[in-house]
Amino acid sequence: MGTMRFYSAICIGAFCTFVVAQSGVCQDAEQIKQRILASLSKIENYPVGIVKGKAIYRGDNPELAYLQYRGNKMWMEIDDIATKEADVKRLLTAVYEVKGTSNFPRTLEFDGKRLFTFNPYNLSLDIQSVKSIPSNFERCALWPKYWLHMGGNPHELFRDVVQDTIYNAETKVEQISPGRWKLSQTNIGSLLPEGNGKVAIRDRYIIVDEKCDYLVTEYFGSGNQGKLSGSMVWEKQDGNWYAKQGNQKGGARPYAEWNIDEISFDASKCRTKFDDLESIVPFATCITRMDEKSRPLSKEYKGGVDGETEHKLRELAWSKRKKDGL
Repeated sequence: MGTMRFYSAICIGAFCTFVVAQSGVCQDAEQIKQRILASLSKIENYPVGIVKGKAIYRGDNPELAYLQYRGNKMWMEIDDIATKEADVKRLLTAVYEVKGTSNFPRTLEFDGKRLFTFNPYNLSLDIQSVKSIPSNFERCALWPKYWLHMGGNPHELFRDVVQDTIYNAETKVEQISPGRWKLSQTNIGSLLPEGNGKVAIRDRYIIVDEKCDYLVTEYFGSGNQGKLSGSMVWEKQDGNWYAKQGNQKGGARPYAEWNIDEISFDASKCRTKFDDLESIVPFATCITRMDEKSRPLSKEYKGGVDGETEHKLRELAWSKRKKDGL
């Protein structure tokens, strides 16, 4: 979802931020904000990670995923069978048996310049040139950087609610209960020229908790884009905080839910190769190379001419299997 950037009033002096029922107003607010920013920055800079969990996007079927990343290089396997209903599971199992891909899950790799996508259903591998992190990874709820913004909009960063140094949006800081703080911004974009006052998120807030190093446990935003809301439950592993559970909505509709079953930040356990999928996919895989606009540049088969022949034979075998019944 796109976001229109905006400007708000520049606050100065003792009115920049305040804390309800606190003394030393600005100083206390700044201390809270610095603690929040420090925790957000730590997660943003986690160098490596290995994550296994289940996610549901837009109320669809649950997705079991296994993610590994090292910097901005990423790899992910997705189990397309385990969480499906019986009839879909039976169909997919039959396809994979005929195509010879029963032991090859749907897999994605990103080496910083190319996105590799292996689809066991079609016995195909697409290799596409890309300029930035593909949405498959950027919008994956198991990726730590996903926990740093309002779900569904990577431009609505929590750090901008804390202290938007670029657009000078005024931030109000309130202690709502012992150890819990609410940071909010309202009427964002009020100083934009007439006719340009519509902003994606006009009013927004986050709630942080000192029990998890002032990380965001709840958030809400509303504006021209609609409404975004969510909550996260934090736990610690290897000395690092992670969002074990999350729930996000766009308006009243579910956007994403997730639960992390296993996680590690041990670099020695994380893969180092993120461009080896072409050598791993099975014989007879159709390999298509594409440019940044998804336009095919070339097509070949794993195993050359023999691989192409086998690929066509498996396609025919699947057509016959469908006619005869699964």
